[in-house]
Amino acid sequence: VQTAHQKGVKVLLKPCKVDAIDEEILPLVDTLMPNRKEIEKLVPGDASYEEKAQYFLDRGVKRVIITLGHRGCYLRDHEHSLYFPAAKVTPVDTTGAGDAFAATLACYLADGWDIVQAIRYATVAAGLSTTRQGVPNSLVDNESIALFMAQEKNASTEP
Repeated sequence: VQTAHQKGVKVLLKPCKVDAIDEEILPLVDTLMPNRKEIEKLVPGDASYEEKAQYFLDRGVKRVIITLGHRGCYLRDHEHSLYFPAAKVTPVDTTGAGDAFAATLACYLADGWDIVQAIRYATVAAGLSTTRQGVPNSLVDNESIALFMAQEKNASTEP
């Protein structure tokens, strides 16, 4: 994290299998992206997702995205406090959906996309990844994401 920050590289931290994060690196993190189980370990107690995300913003993290599985995700930063629904799909295997979300988000952000649009695409990528068995086979490309989003848009505008 420190090296990436020193080199001007944006830091997206996915805290897998940890009970705590070293507080000194939090101000260096651009996007913290725990899932619902990880956020419960990092900030135990009855606080809402909004409050748990704010905990990290108060310690210098610039943006928090909590992935919520079939319930989508939650974004909190200094400009947004938004829930995003999950893509409407019939899941076959959810293994790797979080990785599909993170990879897609990182790619779209690296391309300069707005965080809200990047999350919408990442949510679709995560959803589509659950429609196939196994992780390697489930990863989707930009064309698949765009096609799904176009179909969803057309379905929502039909009478």
